[in-house]
Formats: sequence, structure tokens, C-alpha cells
Amino acid sequence: FGDDLCLLLCVMKRHCQLWLPKKKRFCHFPPHREDAEFCSHHVPNDAPDAKRRRVPCPIDPKHTVYANDLEKHVKKCPALRYVADDKAYFQKDVNLDADIVEGTSKCGQLQGLSAIQFKRLVTVVEALYEKHIEGTISTEVLCPDWGIQFYEDEDVEKA
Repeated sequence: FGDDLCLLLCVMKRHCQLWLPKKKRFCHFPPHREDAEFCSHHVPNDAPDAKRRRVPCPIDPKHTVYANDLEKHVKKCPALRYVADDKAYFQKDVNLDADIVEGTSKCGQLQGLSAIQFKRLVTVVEALYEKHIEGTISTEVLCPDWGIQFYEDEDVEKA
């Protein structure tokens, strides 16, 4: 009953007869001619009143364009902003780790460790840091004392 009522209202208001299932309604554009059922965007290619043939856009097939306007449309299609393959600054999958894609990466294996195994791993890493890195990184004060007073923990607790 609901679809029939919607169709009746659509005919009475003179809207395009194309049903849009995702929006659960008819197209709101007016028919392209007084005696036509569809708007100029939705005229079927095999309709007798279809003067020009519409074809899917090669960039984004979600919409159609007139076949004779296709060359101009491809240069100004709004979907071009989402196509980055031909840009000089774009390289597809540049940060993709092939091991992750193939499933051979060791990333994420920490999630499978028990608490004891994880503590052992942390101990090994800390020992390696102390042996090979600690003391080799030079530190120097880049900014002299600017008169900023820092409070010791004891001073903060008293306040």
C-alpha cells in the first residue's frame, strides 16, 4: 500500500518515476518533458524520448553522463579528487609492510605473551640498553636557567 501511495503522489506532483531504494523514495527532479516519466538524469537509454545516450562515468560509475560529453566530463568529474594514483606526490602502498600483508610479520606477537614472558622480555631489553646504549647518548643543556623555579616533591606536599 505504501509504495502505491508514494507512486500516486509522485505522479500527482510530477516527479521523476525512478525509485531510489537507499533513500526509500522517488527522485525529486521534475520530468524533462511534460509527457515524460523520468528526469533528464534517469531517462532510460532505450526509451523512445532518449535523444542522447547516457553512459557510466569511468572515474566513478555511481553516476552517468551523456556519451558525447564524456571527454569533457572526465576532466572535471568531482570524483577526481579521490583518485590519487596519477599524482606526482602519491605512491601507492609506500608505507605498507609486505610482511604484514603476507602474515609473516613479528609485529603483534607481544599480544600472545604471558605476563611472565613479557617481564622477561622487558628485563632483556633493559639489560641490552644498559650494555650498548646508556652513556653513549650525550646530553647537554641547550637552554640556560631562565629563572623558572621548579619545586621538589617535598615542597609540593607541604603546600
